[in-house]
Amino acid sequence: QPCVDLSIGPRWCAMLEEEEDKLAQLPPRDYLERFHIDFYLRDLLGLYLRRKEGCCAPEFIGQYFDAVLRGDHVLHRSFEYVSRTPLNRRAFVRLLRAGLVGIARPEETALTVHDFHSLLSSFCVDFPLSLLQEAAEYADPADSSHRVLGSRAMANDPEGDCDEGAAGAGLLLVLLSLQRVVEFRLVYAELFQLVRDLYDERGPSLTLMLTRGELALELRRWLQDGSLAGAAFPSRVALARLLRPEGFGGPSPGDGLTFRQALSSMSQHFELVPEEPASEMDERYAAEEASCVQAAPQFAEKRRRERKPARTR
Repeated sequence: QPCVDLSIGPRWCAMLEEEEDKLAQLPPRDYLERFHIDFYLRDLLGLYLRRKEGCCAPEFIGQYFDAVLRGDHVLHRSFEYVSRTPLNRRAFVRLLRAGLVGIARPEETALTVHDFHSLLSSFCVDFPLSLLQEAAEYADPADSSHRVLGSRAMANDPEGDCDEGAAGAGLLLVLLSLQRVVEFRLVYAELFQLVRDLYDERGPSLTLMLTRGELALELRRWLQDGSLAGAAFPSRVALARLLRPEGFGGPSPGDGLTFRQALSSMSQHFELVPEEPASEMDERYAAEEASCVQAAPQFAEKRRRERKPARTR
C-alpha cells in the first residue's frame, strides 16, 4: 500500500508513484525514518513517561495523535521539535497565521526583523533570529505607503510619532512579504538551500535567470536522487502552478526567474500549511505538469539562443 506521509497527505503519495517500488523495498527501520514515524513515537514515549498521574496509556496516545492531526502539538515546543518534520513545520505556519489574523492589512504593514521575531517567540521561545535575518534579505522593504505595526506613523516618515522604540532597530520591511519568506524558509529549508546553491553555482544569484521549466526539472531530479528524502516537497499541483502561475494564458515555463523571483513564486505557490483538497483546475494543472517539465530543456535551449551576450566592462 502507498504510504500516506503525514506532512502532506494523500496527494503526496500520488506524486511519488515512481518511488513506490523503492519504498516497498526499504528495511522497516529505514521506512519508519523516511516518514518520521519513529520521531513521533519517541516523542510520545518521552511525554508519557513525564506525564502526571491519572491518564492511562491508550487515552494519552489518543490525545497525542489528536493534537498532531490538529496541528496543536507544535505550540510552545522547542525549535528543534518544530523544525524536525515537514508536518511540524507546516503546523507551525498554520499557528502563526492564526496568530496574525488580527492584523487587518499585512500587505500595508511595516515592521522590523526584531518585531517579527518577538511575535514568533510567543509561539516558539527559541525561534532563531538568524532564520529571520536570512529571510529579510529577500523580503520587500517598506516605504511611505506602509504603516508601522503598533504605531500611527507611516514607514520612513520622519514627521511621524514612530520612534526607535515603536519600530525597533533595523530596516522596516513589509509584513506579508517577510512572513511568506520566513514561512517558505522554515517549511522548505532543504529545498531553499539547494535552489540557492544552484543559482550560486551558475552565476550571480541577483542577476542570473533560470527558466521556470529548468527550476521545476531540478526539483524533480532532487526528489528522485534522494537529495530531499524526508524533507518537505511541493505537490505536482504546486509544481504546475510554478510553471504556469497565472493559468494557461499566463507566463510560460520558458520565462526566466532570478533567485529572488523564484523564491517569491515558490513562496506563493508551494504548500506552506497542511493541504486542502485540490480543485478541478488544480488537477488540470497537475495533468499538464509532467509534459511541461519534460519540455524544460527545450525551453532552456530556446532561451539561451535568444539571450544576447552580456557586455563586459
